Order: sequence, then C-alpha cells, then structure tokens
Amino acid sequence: AIELTAMEEGTIHVTLTVRDDNGSWSLQEAVLVLTALYPPPPPPVNEPPSAVISGPLEPVSVGTTVTLSGSSSSDPDGEVVDYGWSSVGHPTMELVGLNTSSLSFTPGDEGEFTIALIVMDDDGAWSEVATFVVVFEQPPDENLPPQVQVTRPTGGAIISEVGVLVVEWTANDPDGDELTFTVE
Repeated sequence: AIELTAMEEGTIHVTLTVRDDNGSWSLQEAVLVLTALYPPPPPPVNEPPSAVISGPLEPVSVGTTVTLSGSSSSDPDGEVVDYGWSSVGHPTMELVGLNTSSLSFTPGDEGEFTIALIVMDDDGAWSEVATFVVVFEQPPDENLPPQVQVTRPTGGAIISEVGVLVVEWTANDPDGDELTFTVE
C-alpha cells in the first residue's frame, strides 16, 4: 500500500509498475479524480482603513494658520500607506502637506469650505472623511483713545504772575498709534 497526499483538486494519473527478480514486469495505470470534501476557506477580505481628521475644527479667522492631522487614521488588518488631502470651496488657499499625514493652510478669505482626507491601506482599500471649516473676518480691534495727563502746573495751582506759563504733560496711546499735539 502506498499513501498519496493531494495538494489540490484535479485529475491525477498514477502508474504502478511491478518487477520481479527475473526482469518480468507488469504495469497498471489508474486515473484518480480528487475532489475536496470541504471547500477551501475563502481568502481573507481586506478591510478598509478608517480615515480620521483631528485638530482645531472650530471657526478660524482669516490669516490664521491651521494644522490638521490624519495620523489617527488606522487600518484593522494592515497599515495606512497613503494620505491625500483636498479642499472644496476655497480656491485661493494654499494647502501644505497634500500627501502627508499632516495638512497646514492659512485661509485668505472668509467663508465656508470643506477639507477632505482620503487614506489608502497597504492592500489598496481606502476610505474618506471630510470636515467643514468656517473662516470669519477678524474685526479690527477697537481703537482706544490716547491718554494724557498734565504734570505741570499741578492741579489747583494759582498763577499770580504775568509771563511765561510752562505746561507739561505725558501722553501715550494704548494701541501704539502716532500722536499729534495741539495746544490752544
């Protein structure tokens, strides 16, 4: 008896040759059809990655640099190997890091737009996530009035002589604006 192990389904031709000590021989051929008793397990299914955007997602003002991260994206059965960022609705904004896990941008106009991230895993599956960004025009700071204080003569001084009167003061502007002085 001989035992054969089949590696796959199909047809196998087996030839058995028997010889004696005097050189006589006999040949027997057999055709075996191998069918698996149970179907083989299916190949593993590639699960898609999960795209995640993290970072400051609250409204931002014009001219403020924003950095978003896709590094929290993951793949349950492999690894994330490719990142792709895009913007919809803000054509004048430059995106820095389009094919990396981190994206930076500085909006130059107010409005609403979308930032999207597509991630791909090592087996070619992908997923996408998007976030809505609101950009507002920062109102100008309220202009604070200059501050002035007379230092000479001191309050309540009585001037008894006719002649030159010396008046001294200090002044500043909390906003740093240039000051103009007029004495009447």
